[in-house]
Amino acid sequence: METAHSFGRDDHLAGIITRPASASVTDVAVVIPNAGLIHHVGPWQLHVDLARRLADAGVPSLRFDLSGLGDSELPRRRESVSARTRSDISDAIDLVLSESGARRVVMAGLCSGAVESHRAALAEDRVCGAALFDPPAYGDRLYHLIRWSERYLNLPRILRFLRRKLDESRGRREKPDPATQPEPYRPMTAEEFAAEIETVSNRGVEYLFCYSGNDDYKHRRQLFSILTPATPRERITVFHFRNLDHTPVLIEDRRILADTLLEWIQGKFVQ
Repeated sequence: METAHSFGRDDHLAGIITRPASASVTDVAVVIPNAGLIHHVGPWQLHVDLARRLADAGVPSLRFDLSGLGDSELPRRRESVSARTRSDISDAIDLVLSESGARRVVMAGLCSGAVESHRAALAEDRVCGAALFDPPAYGDRLYHLIRWSERYLNLPRILRFLRRKLDESRGRREKPDPATQPEPYRPMTAEEFAAEIETVSNRGVEYLFCYSGNDDYKHRRQLFSILTPATPRERITVFHFRNLDHTPVLIEDRRILADTLLEWIQGKFVQ
């Protein structure tokens, strides 16, 4: 059963709660924020598929739009984007817990939604798990070796590189003026991300990392190379789906992600 809700401190947020047909068999609910600028259906309706698959197994969920995205408006109070997002997610957790009767929340998000899910786990004691689809990835030695082999042992790529250099030498390719370029966004460093994962996982929060076949993640153990020695590995679950796109176009790919999320929730949170 799906119901639309307006909620939040200014009643400015919009989301869809998907409930099981029968009483929930778990005491956890799932909160799914936006993936980038895509509204709450998710890329290729990924969030709809996740929510309905969870509901079929007795797990309620809320997929919603952050302030200023999709069907959600901006709150009346002006605040930084990070502070506003923290408040939005806190409001979403309030709603899904009150509507579902669950006691704990699992955050689940793709790309920027993965980053916000991780930050929610860092800030919110009510979060018991974070499922991150294509979160930040950081290279290790094996990653760079694989990248090197793909770049320099790939004939079509070499030919494209030589053609580009030839065009530049002939003046066909103008270099951008640095003065006209926007201020660069500074992402989390590997050390910052690892320290936050250590803090959250030592608090008892479970992590699910799912990486697609994008260019930033090359092998399953890559994430473990940045983790601190104090990070409990038993709370870190990693899958590397080499054949999946970053935004899963195929129905089968979305099914794989939904099944992986559900099996992890059932294994970690269903007694």
